[in-house]
Amino acid sequence: MLLMPLMLSALLLYYHFQGLELTYSKDRIAKMLGTDEKVEGGDAMASKGSIPLRFDELTVAAALAHRRSYFEGHDGTLKGKFQPVSDKEFTLFRLKITCCASDMIPLKVRIISSEILPQDIGSGDWIEATGQIQFRKIVGKEEYVPVLLTGPGGIRRTTAGASFYE
Repeated sequence: MLLMPLMLSALLLYYHFQGLELTYSKDRIAKMLGTDEKVEGGDAMASKGSIPLRFDELTVAAALAHRRSYFEGHDGTLKGKFQPVSDKEFTLFRLKITCCASDMIPLKVRIISSEILPQDIGSGDWIEATGQIQFRKIVGKEEYVPVLLTGPGGIRRTTAGASFYE
């Protein structure tokens, strides 16, 4: 039992020097993200200026009315992985790990574009989205999801961030 940490460290070193990665498959990530529920419609509002954004802040804000009112209407930019929903909508996500891989959860933001999404963007690609922050109700539920409304040029392919995890 005392040798277990040593064995795991040796395994990680082996993976590193062999150029192997410990990552989840696209299927596993899609299963973790779940189905994309329909959200209620809405219009853009007057901008309150630009603020820095993090996925975890928007996820918490979706559950708290006073946090929603703070973020709503501001412009912001998020960088994450692409999961398509329709020709003008997608989910941008990153993963959050508190302790270890077994407690990992996806942090998601719905992106609604004013334009049809480029065809060369595929599931799992790194995307940077800039737009107006809103929170919309899930149809048939009393839950809100964070939404970024993007205009022309608000979505672009980018390189991987420093980490897939937030």
